[in-house]
Order: sequence, then C-alpha cells, then structure tokens
Amino acid sequence: MAYSKISLGDLPELTNEIIHYFQNDYSMLHSCVLVNRLWCRIAIPLLWEDPFSIPTKNYNFIGICLRNLNEYDKAKLNEYGINNNLFQSNTLFNYPSFIKCLNTSKIGYSIDKWILTCHCSTQNEPPLPTSFYNNEQNFFQHQPNFGQCILPPIKNLFLTSNSQSNSTLPSLSTLNLPGFNSRFKIEKKILDNLELRMETINFIYKSLFKIFIQNNVNLITFEVILVRLKDHNYFNDIFDIILQDPNFIRDIKNLKFSFKLRNTKLTKIYLFLKYLYTNCTSITNLNFQFKKSDDSIIDTISSHIIHSRQNLKKILLDFDSLPLYNSLLSSLRLSNNCSNTLNTIIFYHIDFKNILIFKEIFERLNVLESIHIIDCHSLNYDFIEQIVNINKPIKLRSLFINEMLQIKSFQLLFQKSGDYLENLGFGNHPLKKSLMELIIKYCTKIKFFELPTFDYQNFQNIYLMLDLIRNFGQHLNYLTIGYDPISSVVLQNLGQILPFRLEYLKLSFIINNINDFESFLLGSQNTFINKLVIRNEMQIGGLDILPYIKKYIMERRGVRYLAFKITFLNGNFKDLSSLMDEVKIFKLYGIKVQNYDMLNIQIYDYIKDTYLV
Repeated sequence: MAYSKISLGDLPELTNEIIHYFQNDYSMLHSCVLVNRLWCRIAIPLLWEDPFSIPTKNYNFIGICLRNLNEYDKAKLNEYGINNNLFQSNTLFNYPSFIKCLNTSKIGYSIDKWILTCHCSTQNEPPLPTSFYNNEQNFFQHQPNFGQCILPPIKNLFLTSNSQSNSTLPSLSTLNLPGFNSRFKIEKKILDNLELRMETINFIYKSLFKIFIQNNVNLITFEVILVRLKDHNYFNDIFDIILQDPNFIRDIKNLKFSFKLRNTKLTKIYLFLKYLYTNCTSITNLNFQFKKSDDSIIDTISSHIIHSRQNLKKILLDFDSLPLYNSLLSSLRLSNNCSNTLNTIIFYHIDFKNILIFKEIFERLNVLESIHIIDCHSLNYDFIEQIVNINKPIKLRSLFINEMLQIKSFQLLFQKSGDYLENLGFGNHPLKKSLMELIIKYCTKIKFFELPTFDYQNFQNIYLMLDLIRNFGQHLNYLTIGYDPISSVVLQNLGQILPFRLEYLKLSFIINNINDFESFLLGSQNTFINKLVIRNEMQIGGLDILPYIKKYIMERRGVRYLAFKITFLNGNFKDLSSLMDEVKIFKLYGIKVQNYDMLNIQIYDYIKDTYLV
C-alpha cells in the first residue's frame, strides 16, 4: 500500500501539528496512539491533559494514577476493600505528569464511577493475563468495539508494522488505554456501606492530589467547584495538600471558581482565595460563578484578584440571577492593569439592576473586542442608554435574552452594536414583525441563531422569518429552530435557503405532515451539515420520520454527526444512539450517530468554549 512506503517519522513537526488538530477527538487520538512510537508520544499527552473531562464511561485512568501510590497508601487502599495486588509497576509513560486541567467536582465524580465500574467488571469478567495484552492480534479480536474506533488503514498498519525504530509499537499493556480490563478488585462492602464508600472516595481524592504534586504536574487550568456539600468536603481535604507545594497552582492561567453558600465553614475558602490573590500572578482567564451567595468577604477577595492581575484577558461573571456586586465591576473600572489587556467579558445570569457604571468601565477598557450577554436580567432602557452613550464602539458579540425589551431599546442597541453581533437568541419569546425587521436591517453577520416560536399561523411573519435566515447568508453556521407544531411553510422552504455549510442544525418539532418533512430533506440536499440534531415530539397516531431520515441523509452523505430523539406524551423517549443495529447502518455511510444530549449544544457552553479559551 502507498502509505507503507512513507516513513511516518520523517516529518515530526508536521505530524505534531496534525495530531494536535484532533485534540478533542478522543477516538482519533486513540487511533493515533496505535500507529507508531512517534504518534504515540504525541497523542498520549493530549489524551491525559484533562482525563476527568473526557466524555466516556471508562474511568480506568483513576487506577492508572493510583499505581504511583507509596506502599503505605497501597496498604491503606487495601484496607478500604480495594485489592491492588495487580498493580503494574512498569508503564511506558509517567501519565499523571501530562495533566494540565483539573476540576475538583469531576475528580470526586470520576472516583465514585471508577469504584462502581471496577466492581461491575470484576463481578462479570475475570482479568486476562498480562501476556494477552502483548499479543496485538488477540487484542483486536477480543476488543471489537475498541477496534472499531481505529481507522482501517491505521489498524492494518498497526497489525503489519515492521521493526524499524520509528514504527515499532510499545507493548499494549504499557499504553494504559481505555478498553482494558481493570486491574483492581473492588470488594462489595464498599458499595453496601455508604459511609465507608465516602471515606474511600475521600482517601483516593487526597491521594490523587498527592500524586499530582509528587509528579510535578504543571497545572494550566484549575476549576474549583464548591456547590454541593460534598464539594466543600473534598476541598477541605485537599486545601492543606495544595498549600504544601505552592508551585502546584502558582502558574495557572485559567481559574474557575464556582461557589454556592452552604452551612459550612468558609475559613479555608477565604485563605485559598487570598493565596490566589497573592501568589498566582499568571492568571489570564477568570470564571467566577456565585450561585445564591451574598458573601461579602468572597466578593471583596474576588475583586482583589481581578484588580491585581497584570495580564487579565478574559472574564466570565455568573451570579445566578443575583445582583452583580458593584465592587467586582469597580475593580474593572479602577484597575490600570487590565485596561490594555482585557479583551473578553461574558455576563451570564447577571441582574444589571441599579448598576450605573458601565459607561466608565467600557471606556477604560481599550482592547475590549468581545462582549457577551446571556440570559441576564434588568436589560431595561436605563441599561441600554448606558451602552448607547459610550464614546467608542461596543463590540457586543452575543445577545441571548430571557426578558423581551421594548422595540425602541432593541433599535438603539442594534444601531450601536448590530454590526458586531455574531450570536443571537430570544428564548421562548415570540418574534414580532418589527423586531425581525430590525434584525434584518442591522444584524447581518449572525453565526449562531436561536429561533424561538411565534405565531405560525401568521404567514406574513413566517415569510419574514425565512427572509431573516436568508439574509444571514453564508455567515450562518449554527441554527436552532423549535416549533410545536412546526409550520408547513417553514419546512417546505427552510431547506432551500440554508447556506452551503452548517456546523450545527437543531430541529425540535411536532410533525403533522410527513410530506413537509420530506420537502425539507429534499430542499437541503445542497447543504453539508456537520452536526444534525432532531427531536420529534411524537403525538398519538404520530408519524415515524426515521425512515425518511435514513433515506435522504444516507443517500447524500451530507451529515457527519447525527442525533435523533423521539419524546412521547407519557414522558418516555427513544434515542437513536441506543439502537445499535441502526447505528451500524448509519456508520456504513460515514455518519456517526451520537446521543442526543451529548450532541445538543447548550448556549452557555458554546459561548464559553468559543470565546473563553
């Protein structure tokens, strides 16, 4: 074959760049691991940057990290009912050292799931001998599901690889990939005794942080989540461990602090924030989420953190519908440090009531390129007037609202910032004719549009809505439409006005006429849709649209990822991803079926992931 004549290690820099392009495509990274040593050395660190956030039901990485325990802690683990006699001493990499991102809540969740997973796997399947994993042919025959995620050419190359130094693969037993049988035995007593289970989780939690520190983890992102009572308990357990080695978090660049006041002692939280304020000078991205909390001390310390940063570039403020503290905003107004560095602000769930300093803040921020307002409150005329009176361009990139403004306020806001708007949505509020006309006139560069419901019997509004989508042209990349039931006019015309390519299209509807849906599928034949998400609310005597999805989507191969969910009146649902025979059929046509909830985009996550990285 042609690729067998190419020395894959001849262009390491190019190879590195290509593999980094698939940084968030975990199945592809697993495939890359199995090509040769060079690819393996590039892909493994990417897979281990943030193992607690990988969307998988496999938590074996917990056990891999615990291989680094000292003998005393291994014995302690055994006392808790975790038999670790099969600890593997030789591994190809120092895996924990690759970790760059930690989320305190996800760590606890992953440990709990790992305990359950290990117990189930040891109950249902005996461990395979280590020699089995050293036979690659046996591995693929025994692990068909894992093998399916490997691209056929790469899999063939792996099975036929020669013995050259740059293409010889390491033993599979040393790669520590998801899909291997667990090497741990979890005793049933942990599952039956809730107190013992929580004590075990806490011990493993603290042990992991010790391992991270001992392996000189160079942490870039640290997310401290203090919402549930167990979150507070986890944090209290690791606080002293973290401070024993200040270098562990000294150089973090991305900090997320999510806090919900509980009936718990806050002393360590105060000390931790003060430590951040004093020592962590490299923070460039801040994400503050204060949920149902009015703690003035936390507010004050957080304000100091903002005020003292030398190179603050991005900030997200989420106050869960509570009034935004003037002290936090004042720290932006008074800080000379961020006036020439801060380029992005995201307001989420903020109540802007009685805040009158926006004009002063925005006029001091000289490089502010991106402002986002998501589901905020008190967006009244007084707030709009402050924005309009600012003596510089206000680059409002996102506006998603849950409170409708007066049409005059919309007009002033769009006149000021409409040319910068990229993401726009109106929740469940109906769009009136006058508002759609303003959007068509002032907002021509929309990339993400969340189209709410409106009077679908008003044909004038329907055709105006179609003109609105057409007006976005090739700028439009994400589109969500929800109607119950959806208008025949919309379905009959929508497919014909879509741009040539969409990254994401979500349709949520009740189908009354299958011919209308077929018209949409026919009309959209010229549009490539990377992610297509469909939710059909099935009524009594409703129509099954899956055969039409298969017929038209499979034929044209114009969809890469598909999620389809049927919801019923009794609250039950059926997800296409659970129908394995159907999933396999779609896969034959190059279409990956995914779980609806996994593929469905949440506005907050989209804005955060797009603009806060």
